[in-house]
Amino acid sequence: MGDAIITIKAGNKSVQCTVTVHDYLDFYGGIGEFKSAIEKNENALFLRLNVDIQVEDFPDFFPIVIPNGKTVHIDFNKHIVGYTFSSKENCIYAFFVNNGGKLFLKSLADDIEHIKSFLTYDSKCTYDEYYQNTGSLIENRNGGLLVVEKIEIYLIYDQLFEETEIDNSIAPNYVINNLDGELSIVESYISLHNQIIFSDKEAIIFNGEKSKATISGENFFNGSKVLVNYGVIELFSAKTIEYFWTPILNYGTITEISVGNVFTPEKNTSFVHSIGNKAIIGKISGGAFGAYFGEVMSTLFEFSNGARLGEITGGSFYSEEAEFVYKGGDITKLMVIKGISGGEFSHEVPKNLLDSGYTCVFDSEKGMYIVTKK
Repeated sequence: MGDAIITIKAGNKSVQCTVTVHDYLDFYGGIGEFKSAIEKNENALFLRLNVDIQVEDFPDFFPIVIPNGKTVHIDFNKHIVGYTFSSKENCIYAFFVNNGGKLFLKSLADDIEHIKSFLTYDSKCTYDEYYQNTGSLIENRNGGLLVVEKIEIYLIYDQLFEETEIDNSIAPNYVINNLDGELSIVESYISLHNQIIFSDKEAIIFNGEKSKATISGENFFNGSKVLVNYGVIELFSAKTIEYFWTPILNYGTITEISVGNVFTPEKNTSFVHSIGNKAIIGKISGGAFGAYFGEVMSTLFEFSNGARLGEITGGSFYSEEAEFVYKGGDITKLMVIKGISGGEFSHEVPKNLLDSGYTCVFDSEKGMYIVTKK
């Protein structure tokens, strides 16, 4: 551990820079030692877990706060870190609060295909107890950097509630609350179990107005939303998104959406609802979008109150009933800035939405309309 001088040469030129090299410290302690190591006043900490750290009904240790300016790397190393509570008195505001530091939660195991590194938050409370006291599993604030790489994160509770039971005055409930920082998610599975809340107060990820994020996940699973965005999402990507009612609620900027399979169980369920004149989806470049409802499949993108779409360059859009992929009014009024220059659609794309020099033709073998150059 210490500083090293690196020399980079290119032809006759050379540049030297100083980098700090760290060894990971093998950790065998409990939650007290874990909290103390992370909150200690020092520049950096590199921990490799060699034990599970699971706590039940002991809120005094939480939240674990990463100090402003400190860098913390935690290699989960196929271990579980989690908290479980069974009464409102034992609920915690958050497991981690990154208060302006740099927090890296990751798994460096070689056997990537069989990684079982978990961060969990499990509630056994009733509805009233849970929702009047919960917060976020991870809160990133004060300009902090949060990187989540190749781990699995679960927020779970035992109750399932109907829409009529939801009180919109409840505290926010997010797995990751990127309040005013920078977030990067890489190849991770994140799940919010048994949640049905039709508001922006419940989601896997909240991205605040002063925040930015790059999201490239393996799988997102939830009863409601994956993402509520007021800031900037530079890329939203995932291999699969399952069982959602409007997975993305957008009030800010999403530069690009490029996903694998997106299938929701409800007819007329929007994949993205973009709201307001500050809301823009810059590009949709890939994905298979569909919603199952009996034998009817529909995929809907909803743009309201001046929200805009930049362009579509690729993807498969399936819809049995809905015209094209648009919900919420006259499709001729949908604001597409550049136009549609790629993708395959179950309905013909209106000419006014096509990019200059492109046309929409029917492919009888695929049974789809293909957007291609003239």
